[in-house]
Amino acid sequence: MQQGDALSNDVSRLLNQHNTAVALHACGDLHTHLISQCCNSAQAIKQLAVAPCCYHLTADDIYQPLSKAEQGSLLSLDRQDLKIPLQETVTGGQRVSRLRDIELHWRLSFDFLRQSLTGETRYKPLPAFPKKLLSGEFNDFVLWTLINRELLSDNHDSDNLPFNEREMSQALTEGAEKLLVVRKLEWLQSHFRRVLEIWLVADRAYAIVDSGSHRIFSK
Repeated sequence: MQQGDALSNDVSRLLNQHNTAVALHACGDLHTHLISQCCNSAQAIKQLAVAPCCYHLTADDIYQPLSKAEQGSLLSLDRQDLKIPLQETVTGGQRVSRLRDIELHWRLSFDFLRQSLTGETRYKPLPAFPKKLLSGEFNDFVLWTLINRELLSDNHDSDNLPFNEREMSQALTEGAEKLLVVRKLEWLQSHFRRVLEIWLVADRAYAIVDSGSHRIFSK
Protein backbone atom coordinates (compact mmCIF):
# COMPACT_ATOMS: atom_id res chain seq x y z
CA MET A 1 0.00 0.00 0.00
CA GLN A 2 1.16 3.51 -0.80
CA GLN A 3 -0.14 6.61 0.93
CA GLY A 4 -0.80 9.63 -1.26
CA ASP A 5 -2.23 13.12 -0.90
CA ALA A 6 -5.15 13.52 -3.32
CA LEU A 7 -4.66 17.29 -3.33
CA SER A 8 -0.93 17.24 -4.09
CA ASN A 9 0.49 18.01 -7.51
CA ASP A 10 2.37 14.71 -7.73
CA VAL A 11 -0.58 12.42 -6.94
CA SER A 12 -0.71 11.44 -10.61
CA ARG A 13 2.49 9.37 -10.23
CA LEU A 14 0.54 6.89 -8.09
CA LEU A 15 -2.33 6.61 -10.55
CA ASN A 16 -1.42 3.94 -13.07
CA GLN A 17 -2.78 0.76 -14.56
CA HIS A 18 -1.18 -1.34 -11.81
CA ASN A 19 -2.75 0.45 -8.85
CA THR A 20 -6.16 0.72 -7.22
CA ALA A 21 -7.00 4.09 -5.73
CA VAL A 22 -8.86 3.84 -2.41
CA ALA A 23 -10.31 6.83 -0.54
CA LEU A 24 -12.49 6.07 2.50
CA HIS A 25 -14.25 8.84 4.39
CA ALA A 26 -12.77 11.20 1.83
CA CYS A 27 -14.04 14.68 2.65
CA GLY A 28 -15.08 17.23 0.02
CA ASP A 29 -12.29 18.23 -2.34
CA LEU A 30 -10.26 15.15 -1.39
CA HIS A 31 -12.54 12.77 -3.23
CA THR A 32 -13.63 15.13 -6.04
CA HIS A 33 -10.00 15.93 -6.88
CA LEU A 34 -9.10 12.24 -6.84
CA ILE A 35 -12.01 11.39 -9.14
CA SER A 36 -11.03 14.22 -11.51
CA GLN A 37 -7.45 12.93 -11.58
CA CYS A 38 -8.60 9.37 -12.29
CA CYS A 39 -10.91 10.62 -15.05
CA ASN A 40 -8.02 12.39 -16.75
CA SER A 41 -7.36 10.77 -20.11
CA ALA A 42 -3.63 10.67 -19.31
CA GLN A 43 -4.26 8.31 -16.38
CA ALA A 44 -4.91 4.58 -16.57
CA ILE A 45 -5.92 3.65 -13.02
CA LYS A 46 -6.79 -0.01 -12.54
CA GLN A 47 -9.65 0.52 -10.09
CA LEU A 48 -11.18 3.31 -8.04
CA ALA A 49 -12.95 2.81 -4.71
CA VAL A 50 -14.29 5.98 -3.11
CA ALA A 51 -16.53 6.55 -0.07
CA PRO A 52 -17.30 10.29 -0.27
CA CYS A 53 -18.47 12.39 2.66
CA CYS A 54 -18.59 16.00 3.92
CA TYR A 55 -19.55 17.40 0.53
CA HIS A 56 -19.43 20.96 1.94
CA LEU A 57 -15.67 20.85 2.63
CA THR A 58 -14.73 22.43 -0.68
CA ALA A 59 -12.89 25.53 -1.81
CA ASP A 60 -15.78 26.54 -4.07
CA ASP A 61 -18.52 28.77 -2.71
CA ILE A 62 -20.98 27.18 -5.15
CA TYR A 63 -20.85 23.48 -5.99
CA GLN A 64 -19.22 22.71 -9.34
CA PRO A 65 -20.68 19.50 -10.86
CA LEU A 66 -18.18 16.96 -12.18
CA SER A 67 -20.32 15.33 -14.89
CA LYS A 68 -21.52 16.76 -18.19
CA ALA A 69 -25.12 15.86 -17.40
CA GLU A 70 -25.23 17.82 -14.17
CA GLN A 71 -23.09 20.71 -15.35
CA GLY A 72 -26.16 21.76 -17.32
CA SER A 73 -28.42 21.58 -14.27
CA LEU A 74 -30.11 24.72 -12.94
CA LEU A 75 -29.58 23.46 -9.40
CA SER A 76 -27.23 25.76 -7.46
CA LEU A 77 -25.86 24.52 -4.13
CA ASP A 78 -23.78 26.47 -1.64
CA ARG A 79 -21.83 24.97 1.26
CA GLN A 80 -24.82 25.14 3.59
CA ASP A 81 -26.92 23.19 1.08
CA LEU A 82 -24.17 20.58 0.81
CA LYS A 83 -24.44 19.93 4.56
CA ILE A 84 -28.04 18.71 4.24
CA PRO A 85 -27.19 15.08 3.29
CA LEU A 86 -24.99 14.85 6.39
CA GLN A 87 -27.64 15.86 8.90
CA GLU A 88 -29.23 12.45 9.39
CA THR A 89 -28.24 10.73 12.62
CA VAL A 90 -28.18 6.96 12.35
CA THR A 91 -26.13 6.13 15.44
CA GLY A 92 -26.24 7.09 19.09
CA GLY A 93 -28.79 6.48 21.82
CA GLN A 94 -31.12 8.69 23.80
CA ARG A 95 -28.26 10.19 25.81
CA VAL A 96 -26.44 11.27 22.63
CA SER A 97 -29.65 12.78 21.27
CA ARG A 98 -30.32 14.60 24.54
CA LEU A 99 -26.79 16.04 24.66
CA ARG A 100 -27.14 17.16 21.04
CA ASP A 101 -30.31 19.06 21.93
CA ILE A 102 -28.63 20.65 24.95
CA GLU A 103 -25.63 21.67 22.85
CA LEU A 104 -27.72 23.39 20.19
CA HIS A 105 -29.93 25.05 22.82
CA TRP A 106 -26.93 26.39 24.71
CA ARG A 107 -25.16 27.54 21.55
CA LEU A 108 -28.21 29.56 20.52
CA SER A 109 -28.70 30.87 24.06
CA PHE A 110 -25.08 31.97 24.35
CA ASP A 111 -25.27 33.80 21.04
CA PHE A 112 -28.12 35.87 22.46
CA LEU A 113 -25.84 36.85 25.37
CA ARG A 114 -22.92 37.54 23.02
CA GLN A 115 -25.01 39.84 20.86
CA SER A 116 -26.27 41.75 23.91
CA LEU A 117 -22.68 42.13 25.12
CA THR A 118 -21.05 43.13 21.83
CA GLY A 119 -23.92 44.84 20.00
CA GLU A 120 -23.54 42.50 17.02
CA THR A 121 -26.73 41.25 15.41
CA ARG A 122 -25.62 38.21 13.40
CA TYR A 123 -25.23 34.66 14.64
CA LYS A 124 -21.61 33.63 15.10
CA PRO A 125 -20.99 29.87 15.37
CA LEU A 126 -18.82 28.47 18.12
CA PRO A 127 -15.92 26.07 17.58
CA ALA A 128 -15.92 22.56 19.01
CA PHE A 129 -15.72 22.47 22.78
CA PRO A 130 -15.22 19.83 25.52
CA LYS A 131 -18.46 17.81 25.63
CA LYS A 132 -18.13 17.45 29.39
CA LEU A 133 -19.41 21.04 29.59
CA LEU A 134 -22.83 19.75 28.53
CA SER A 135 -23.04 17.70 31.72
CA GLY A 136 -22.49 20.80 33.85
CA GLU A 137 -24.37 24.07 34.28
CA PHE A 138 -25.17 26.64 31.62
CA ASN A 139 -23.10 29.17 33.58
CA ASP A 140 -19.98 27.04 33.11
CA PHE A 141 -20.64 26.78 29.39
CA VAL A 142 -21.08 30.57 29.13
CA LEU A 143 -17.82 31.13 31.02
CA TRP A 144 -15.91 28.83 28.65
CA THR A 145 -17.36 30.47 25.54
CA LEU A 146 -16.72 34.00 26.78
CA ILE A 147 -13.07 33.14 27.46
CA ASN A 148 -12.80 31.32 24.12
CA ARG A 149 -14.17 34.40 22.32
CA GLU A 150 -11.79 36.58 24.33
CA LEU A 151 -14.74 38.48 25.75
CA LEU A 152 -13.63 37.63 29.28
CA SER A 153 -10.24 36.98 30.85
CA ASP A 154 -9.46 33.49 32.11
CA ASN A 155 -9.18 34.64 35.73
CA HIS A 156 -12.99 34.83 36.03
CA ASP A 157 -15.26 32.08 37.29
CA SER A 158 -18.87 31.11 36.60
CA ASP A 159 -20.06 33.15 39.61
CA ASN A 160 -18.57 36.31 38.16
CA LEU A 161 -20.19 36.63 34.74
CA PRO A 162 -21.17 39.95 33.08
CA PHE A 163 -24.85 38.86 33.11
CA ASN A 164 -27.40 38.78 35.91
CA GLU A 165 -29.79 35.94 36.65
CA ARG A 166 -32.64 37.53 34.67
CA GLU A 167 -30.45 37.92 31.56
CA MET A 168 -29.27 34.33 31.79
CA SER A 169 -32.86 33.09 32.10
CA GLN A 170 -33.95 35.25 29.16
CA ALA A 171 -31.10 33.87 27.06
CA LEU A 172 -32.23 30.30 27.72
CA THR A 173 -35.78 31.23 26.77
CA GLU A 174 -34.64 32.90 23.55
CA GLY A 175 -32.44 29.91 22.76
CA ALA A 176 -35.34 27.48 23.25
CA GLU A 177 -37.54 29.50 20.87
CA LYS A 178 -34.82 29.57 18.21
CA LEU A 179 -34.26 25.84 18.69
CA LEU A 180 -37.90 25.22 17.75
CA VAL A 181 -37.38 27.21 14.55
CA VAL A 182 -34.22 25.26 13.75
CA ARG A 183 -36.03 21.94 14.27
CA LYS A 184 -38.82 23.01 11.90
CA LEU A 185 -36.26 23.96 9.24
CA GLU A 186 -34.47 20.63 9.75
CA TRP A 187 -37.78 18.81 9.28
CA LEU A 188 -38.28 20.61 5.98
CA GLN A 189 -34.73 19.91 4.86
CA SER A 190 -35.08 16.22 5.76
CA HIS A 191 -37.41 15.71 2.78
CA PHE A 192 -34.55 16.67 0.45
CA ARG A 193 -31.71 14.95 2.30
CA ARG A 194 -31.73 11.57 0.60
CA VAL A 195 -32.50 12.79 -2.92
CA LEU A 196 -29.77 15.42 -2.68
CA GLU A 197 -27.19 12.84 -1.65
CA ILE A 198 -28.22 10.58 -4.55
CA TRP A 199 -27.83 13.58 -6.89
CA LEU A 200 -24.31 14.22 -5.59
CA VAL A 201 -23.25 10.57 -5.79
CA ALA A 202 -24.75 10.28 -9.29
CA ASP A 203 -22.71 13.30 -10.36
CA ARG A 204 -19.53 11.47 -9.39
CA ALA A 205 -20.62 8.27 -11.11
CA TYR A 206 -21.59 10.09 -14.33
CA ALA A 207 -18.22 11.86 -14.33
CA ILE A 208 -16.52 8.46 -14.40
CA VAL A 209 -18.82 7.33 -17.22
CA ASP A 210 -18.07 10.53 -19.14
CA SER A 211 -14.35 9.75 -19.06
CA GLY A 212 -14.83 6.24 -20.42
CA SER A 213 -15.04 3.40 -17.94
CA HIS A 214 -12.40 1.39 -19.83
CA ARG A 215 -9.83 3.97 -18.76
CA ILE A 216 -10.79 3.73 -15.11
CA PHE A 217 -11.90 0.22 -14.26
CA SER A 218 -10.30 -3.03 -15.22
CA LYS A 219 -12.56 -5.57 -16.87
